This record gives sequence, C-alpha cells and structure tokens, in this order.
Amino acid sequence: MNSIKYIEGTVAEPWGQISPIIKELNITSTSYMSPGVLYQSFLGRYDSLIEKEEISNEEIEEVRQIVKRLPEDTEEYGMCLFQFRKLKRKNREKPVIKEESTEDYLISQKHERFINAGAKGRKWVTNRLSDKNNDSIMEETSSLLNSLKDMVTELRFQDKPNHVLVLLEKLDVRFENEKVTKQVAARWVSEDTSNIGNLTQVHQMVNSIAEEIPPEDVIETTIDENKLNYSTKS
Repeated sequence: MNSIKYIEGTVAEPWGQISPIIKELNITSTSYMSPGVLYQSFLGRYDSLIEKEEISNEEIEEVRQIVKRLPEDTEEYGMCLFQFRKLKRKNREKPVIKEESTEDYLISQKHERFINAGAKGRKWVTNRLSDKNNDSIMEETSSLLNSLKDMVTELRFQDKPNHVLVLLEKLDVRFENEKVTKQVAARWVSEDTSNIGNLTQVHQMVNSIAEEIPPEDVIETTIDENKLNYSTKS
C-alpha cells in the first residue's frame, strides 16, 4: 500500500509591479554628422589655425573634439588625426623664451647694448620685459635700455635730493631702512658722479655712500610716552 507524505507549505502572493523612482535625469545628446561633414568642418578650422602665429589651448581642444567624433575606421579619421598632430606640433615648436633664460638668450644673440648694461642693468631690463616672444623681445629690450640710460644720466647730474630719491626708486635701488635711502640721496648730490655710466656703477656708488653714514643718523628710535615724567609749573 502506497503512503503519501504531506509537507506543509505556503501560498505565494501575486507579484506587484515595481516602479522605479527617478529623482533627476539629465540627458545630453550630440547631433549626428556624417564623416564627410565632420571632415569639412575640421578642414575649415585647420586652415584658419595653421596660419596663426599663436594657437590657444582652447582652439586646440576645439579641433580635438571634432576628431573624436569621427569613427576610427574611416578614412576621414586618419586624415584628420594626421593634420591635428601637425597642428599640435606647430604650437609646441613656437619659440618662446622662458623667463629664467631671457638674459642668456639676449647675450647669445650678441645684443651688445644689453651685454654692456652690466649685471644690474640686465636684471632691471629682464624684470620689465612684458613679452618673452622672439619676434618682439629685441625691440622691447632696446626701448628699455634707452629708458635706463636716460634715468642713469639724469641721476648722474641730479642736484636735488628729492629727485634723486625718485630716480633711485625707479631704478630699483633701495634699502630696508628708509632713513638710509634718504641719507644716501642727500649725500649723492655732493658726490663726484662723473664716472657713473651704468646701473651697476650706481649701485656701487650708493653702497659706498651708505657705508659712510654714521649709525646714529639712521637708528630708529621709539619713545614710550608712559615712561616719560611730566612736570608742571605751579
């Protein structure tokens, strides 16, 4: 006789549909352009940039995005990639002088007036160069050297201490203690400056004058009023 074993079970409840809740969904899309159209767009930008003296990083990135939209297995992609690399290479090869090598560059170009300006004069000029580009650096250097020469000449024959102070400031000749600078300016007008020819010699003369100033003439003194004794007449 067969026996049937009963096992206690449960009744499943009907499945309910789960609705996902999307709080925020941003969808961006790029309109489709055929490889031929993209290639023509690339050529338009390439032709306008390849003739420019300077190409910005933003312009390079703009062209890069056009290349990225091309399918890699198309002929247009290969041609654009080749020309894009040429564009980047042109931008990298643009001769720009780094600030730390400006003086060496000008000396290597045998800029005679720059070389003869002396160490202090060369530093004064390079600190004021606004454009380190090869195309204009020579012209700007000559202009700054003219200004430097005029100021050194004016300082050489200056007989007014206040005017000496102004010129020293423009020539970057200064001391931490303002009293020293004023003492130097006052004594400068009575010195023999006939041999001054460049900014290095100005610095040498100024330092020589400063060494002769008595310490008591430049010592800063501070008076504490709380320690003063006041007396009144009765």
